[in-house]
Amino acid sequence: MKLPRGIPSTRVIRMLETLHYNVIREKGSHVRLRHQGSPAHSITVPKHDSLKIGTFL
Repeated sequence: MKLPRGIPSTRVIRMLETLHYNVIREKGSHVRLRHQGSPAHSITVPKHDSLKIGTFL
């Protein structure tokens, strides 16, 4: 499977919000999202115009 390239962070955050992640904080150039499901976990997304491919691995 070919991984997507050049996706802006705002699009990734919107996609995660549709998967029931909630933004819990924003500090500097990073946004922290949390999913309350079982088990609860968090994801940090850097706020950049174009995310590098290594971000998704």
